[in-house]
Amino acid sequence: MRQGAEQRLDSRNGIDQTIPKRTIRALHVFMDLSIGGAQLIFFNTLRAMDPTRCWIEVACLAEPGALGPEVAQVAPVHCRNRFGSNDLGALLYLYWLMRAGQVDVVHTYLYCRSSVYGRLAAILARVPVIIADEMGRVGQYPWKRRRAEWLLARFTDHFVTPSQATRVDLIRTDRVSPSQVTVIYPGIDSGQFSAKEPPAIARHRLGLPDHGAVIGIIARLDPVKRHADLIAAFPQILQVVPAAQLIFVGDGPAASELHRLAYETGVAKKIHFLGARRDIPRVLSALDLLVLPSQQEGLPNSILEAMAAGVPVVATRVGGIPEVVVDGETGLLVPPGNPLALAEAINSLLASPEVRQRMGGRGRARIEEHFTARRAAAELETLYRRLLPAKRVPGRVS
Repeated sequence: MRQGAEQRLDSRNGIDQTIPKRTIRALHVFMDLSIGGAQLIFFNTLRAMDPTRCWIEVACLAEPGALGPEVAQVAPVHCRNRFGSNDLGALLYLYWLMRAGQVDVVHTYLYCRSSVYGRLAAILARVPVIIADEMGRVGQYPWKRRRAEWLLARFTDHFVTPSQATRVDLIRTDRVSPSQVTVIYPGIDSGQFSAKEPPAIARHRLGLPDHGAVIGIIARLDPVKRHADLIAAFPQILQVVPAAQLIFVGDGPAASELHRLAYETGVAKKIHFLGARRDIPRVLSALDLLVLPSQQEGLPNSILEAMAAGVPVVATRVGGIPEVVVDGETGLLVPPGNPLALAEAINSLLASPEVRQRMGGRGRARIEEHFTARRAAAELETLYRRLLPAKRVPGRVS
């Protein structure tokens, strides 16, 4: 693929990039590689792929984002670095990458314009297999966009979802055949989270007090994640556990509103906004409890990581969360939009270290059994190899 005016991040220096003839060539399309759930799930899977069996390159329409250099250590990343509304140049850019790279599979992510442009370009470039990864749709969309998505679904060979709940929702909303949708549970490298720092050291390095319970939420600061419900529940938590601290890891559009709400609620001194971070194992080492009070979800990466680190979870019973968090065994599930129920669940676990330890151990075992990156990578390659022969691509795939 060309190295031109557009930026190519590729740090695979010294690595033989000769692609065996029968290797699948896949182009994964993103708007950017910012630190988000879909990007992190992709990165975990990418690192577990065998490049001699499935060669993956990445296209970004906007600037690469914070995760871009890390992804480029594993696979070539092509960045156009600019994207506007109705951007014909972006469509042509993706078309050129697909034709020049002799791509077998185009794999797009999220319910956003990069998925629309990626699939349109793949149709024009006559890419054999087109896959859309649906992480879960948030909010309401204009009817024109929903209509465009419905039409694109007719030309999409297959869909991947991170949970059964998202699969059911996709089949209902876009009216695609159930045989066209495969669930591939997100996977992580659990080894990254097994060797935990002592909590006191982790808290010191994060600038946190070394006493009292620490509750954390690791999520983009977006209204759909319902950080506001946790702030509303926090005064009730402090009545029971006065030394409790709350940390928010992530950034996003709701940051200023959450700061204001924390001051108005009178708990600002107890809440630490740590911003977006890549040292998540350290953050988890500092936690007694991970909380995710989202209104909507696919299957959040932060919960998988917390369970891999042996941290019990309190989360809402939405989307794919009940498929990973076993209520009463690896954590507690509560209804969304209910700060009172959230506070009661958190207080019940803070009151019992033994229960937290037992839940943490069960959570870690569940991740190692069902949610590893190695398993996700194997299932993705299997899907590619199942779909390609049906499109009769000669001499590419055994």
